[in-house]
Amino acid sequence: MKNIIFIISTLQECDAFFSFVSGLKDKNKNLNIITFIDDPECFEELKRNKSLFLGYKKIGTLIGRERKKNKISQKFYNFFWMIKLVLIIKKFENTILFSSDFYNIYRNMPQIFCRKKALKPVLLMPHSMIWNCQYEELKRRIAKYKFYKKSFRNEIFNLKPKGYMYYNDNQLPYANYLKKNYKFEKKQICCSGLGTETNFYINFFDREYKKNSKKLSFIKREGKKNIFSIIAAAHGPYLLKNDSQDRILKKILIGIMECNKNSIILIRTHPKSNKNYFLKIIKDLKIKKNIYITKVHPQILARASNRIIFYARTNIMTDIFRTKMIDCTEYKKEDLNKHIGYGIIYVHPQKKNFEEKFKKVLLNDNFFLNKKIYSKEKEFIKNNKFKYQKVESFLKTNIL
Repeated sequence: MKNIIFIISTLQECDAFFSFVSGLKDKNKNLNIITFIDDPECFEELKRNKSLFLGYKKIGTLIGRERKKNKISQKFYNFFWMIKLVLIIKKFENTILFSSDFYNIYRNMPQIFCRKKALKPVLLMPHSMIWNCQYEELKRRIAKYKFYKKSFRNEIFNLKPKGYMYYNDNQLPYANYLKKNYKFEKKQICCSGLGTETNFYINFFDREYKKNSKKLSFIKREGKKNIFSIIAAAHGPYLLKNDSQDRILKKILIGIMECNKNSIILIRTHPKSNKNYFLKIIKDLKIKKNIYITKVHPQILARASNRIIFYARTNIMTDIFRTKMIDCTEYKKEDLNKHIGYGIIYVHPQKKNFEEKFKKVLLNDNFFLNKKIYSKEKEFIKNNKFKYQKVESFLKTNIL
C-alpha cells in the first residue's frame, strides 16, 4: 500500500477523510497521498478553513477544481481539469481511490482510463456521526445507488466499488445497509477506527491552536475571559419546528450575555450559512461587543473554549472529545436523548427552567464531573482505536 488518492466534494467529507488519513500517516509517513477536490464551492470553503487546508497540504498533494467567471470558460476548464486528474493518477501503479461515492464523471473517468494501472475504487464513510439516526442520508444514498445501477457507464465498464471503509463500531448498521445494496461480501467492508485519536491528528491541531491563539489575540485581551463557542448547523428533519434554530440561537445568546457581558462569544458558521443572518440576529439583540463570526476549525475552538454550544445536531458533536459541550437543540420527541454519555449535557429548550439551567451549566464546571456524562464516550474511544495494520491488511488482501 503506497499510493492513495482521495476525491472529495464536500467540507464534511474533508473533515472525515482528514481524520482517516491522519490515522494512516501516523503509522506510515511514506504514503504517497493525493487529494482532489472536484467541487469548486467545496475547494473555496476549504481554503477559508485555513487549518484543514494546511493539513491536506501537509499530508501530500492537494489539487482543487476552481470556479471560473462564466459557463463557457467553466466547461473548458472542467474538461482539462478532468484530463489532468486522469493523467496524474495514471502515473501510479496499484493505487487505492477513496471517495464517498462514484456517481459523477470525475470519479468514473479515472476508473475507466486507469484500469491497466490497477486502480481500485473504495467507498469511504463521508461523515463521522456515531448515532444511527440519519435516515434521510440513507434514503439519499439508496436513491443514488439505483441511479448508479442504471448508469450506462457502469453497465459498459463495470464501475462498482471494490469495498467500503467506515470509522467506528456504531456505524456498522449503516455499513451493513450499504453492504446489502452494493452486494458486498463481508470481507469487502472494514472498520478503521478513529483517526481523531491518533498522535498525528492531535499534534497537528495542538500546533494549529498555539499558532491561532496568537492571531486570535482578542480572546485573551483585558485579562482572562470566558470563551463560549456556538456551532451553527444545517436545518435537519429532527428539529421540532422550522424556526427552531432561530429561536434557540437567540435564547443562547441572551443567556450568555445575562451571565457575563464580558464573555467572548464565537459563532462558528456552517459552510452553507449566510453571515448576514448572524449579523442580523446580533443587531436585533443589540450585542455590541465581544462577539465574533469565525470559520476557525472546531478542534481549535474546543481547545480555546470554556464551552462548545450546539443548537442543532452536527457531526462536530462526535469529532471533538473530552470537551465540555452543551446541546440546546429543539428535537422532536423521537430524537431526544440520543447523545447521553458522549460528553454532552442536554438542556431542554422547551422546559420552563431552561434559562436557569443553561446559565448554571454554562458557568459551573461541576456539572461535568458526573461520570455518566462521559461514560459512553470513554468506552467508545477505547473500543475504536485506529487500526492501521487491519486497514493495510484489508486493502492489500481484499482490494489490491
